[in-house]
Amino acid sequence: MLMQNEKRLYTDPLGFLNFWIGNDGTNYLAQQRSYALVYNGKLVYRGSELSQIVFSPNGKHYGYIIGGGGAIVDGSTKVGAVHFTQLTDLGHFAYWGDKPGSLQFAAYVDGKIVDPVATSAYINEDATHILTGYGNDTSWKLDNKPVQLDNANGGFEFDNNILYVYRLTN
Repeated sequence: MLMQNEKRLYTDPLGFLNFWIGNDGTNYLAQQRSYALVYNGKLVYRGSELSQIVFSPNGKHYGYIIGGGGAIVDGSTKVGAVHFTQLTDLGHFAYWGDKPGSLQFAAYVDGKIVDPVATSAYINEDATHILTGYGNDTSWKLDNKPVQLDNANGGFEFDNNILYVYRLTN
């Protein structure tokens, strides 16, 4: 049962696998054991091939990948995807996936290829800045210009136009 302020929001007799609640508590996304995905009480997907679920921090946008690599954002089908990296409060999304007509991957932002050989992409809130990676910890581009980010094994985060790089150490 999913509750907010002692009020029942949603329940599923089989229970939940995962759930997400937006920062202000008004929007939620629930992955049910019955292979269903529910957004604010409305069924948005049912099927066992559901993976890579993402939810924007404000809870106004959601996305997921289904079996054959189809990316769905806010209920609309996008081009094939393998791995979501981000979904922002403004609804911009980044992922990497198959490049059409090729056996290689490409990095995408909002369904468009931003780098035909990158294997990851991270964006700021309005997607005006894009960090792309190339399968190792040392090859990166920020806004299509090479940058050196040695040992960035803890991840990345944009806060407006500031890029934070996290490194994990002992």
